[in-house]
Amino acid sequence: MIKINLLPMERKEKTKTAKQNLGFLIIVLSIFIILGIILVVLIAVNYTIKTSYEGTQNNIKSTKETLKTFSDIKDEILFIKDRLRETDNLKNKKTSWSNQLQDLAGSTPSTIRLTNFIINTSSKPEIKISGLTQTRSDIIKFKEQLETTNNFKDVLFESSKKITVEEKEYFDFTLLASIEGK
Repeated sequence: MIKINLLPMERKEKTKTAKQNLGFLIIVLSIFIILGIILVVLIAVNYTIKTSYEGTQNNIKSTKETLKTFSDIKDEILFIKDRLRETDNLKNKKTSWSNQLQDLAGSTPSTIRLTNFIINTSSKPEIKISGLTQTRSDIIKFKEQLETTNNFKDVLFESSKKITVEEKEYFDFTLLASIEGK
């Protein structure tokens, strides 16, 4: 088939230029459409990433608050454990005074009248016992009976002197003993 173009040259040039401009316009429009699609995709991805980032930040903040709460609870638990340990220590250190007083009453001969006793628990628990009796042998017997108990050890004479009360002679004595029992 033979194609004959009878159009004037000017017209042929215009048509050719129009075709070239149309091709160029199609290419430019295609580029703009592709760039527009890429821009829309980037905006959507940016929104998704931003939303995900904010959610992650909120999760991190929530986790930090939870960890702080757990840390506070842990500190309270450690404080309570420390108090329990101190309570156990105090419980182990406490002395059952009723046992000591029962031993003291049980060891005291009927001929001895106790006038005073002082308990010192500041360092090593000690008891100072003062009393009156008519014979020194009662004092020795009392000292020996105290030493046989489980609660009193290292019983020592601190002092002894003869006094007169209501026209009768007595020995005013003081014993010092370590308290051992609990």
